[in-house]
Amino acid sequence: MTRNALRAGAHAVGQALKPAAEKRKPPPGPGDWIAGVVIGTPGARRFRLYRPPDMKFGERLALMVMLHGCGQDAKSFAMSTRRTR
Repeated sequence: MTRNALRAGAHAVGQALKPAAEKRKPPPGPGDWIAGVVIGTPGARRFRLYRPPDMKFGERLALMVMLHGCGQDAKSFAMSTRRTR
């Protein structure tokens, strides 16, 4: 294969994977989004944990659980609640 063909193929793969990579990026704004998985009786469930930017090491905070619908993911849910600032 020529370099141009390889470059074109790599570009096509990159473009095909771009939507999936964008979906996995955390919402914009301060703070950290930590991805995790929990395994239980119904199987594995993915989750995202938001850590505020001004949280100190060892600080204890209340845990708020927010459930989204089946057709929505954690990123779109967070963006719709405007808690991304």
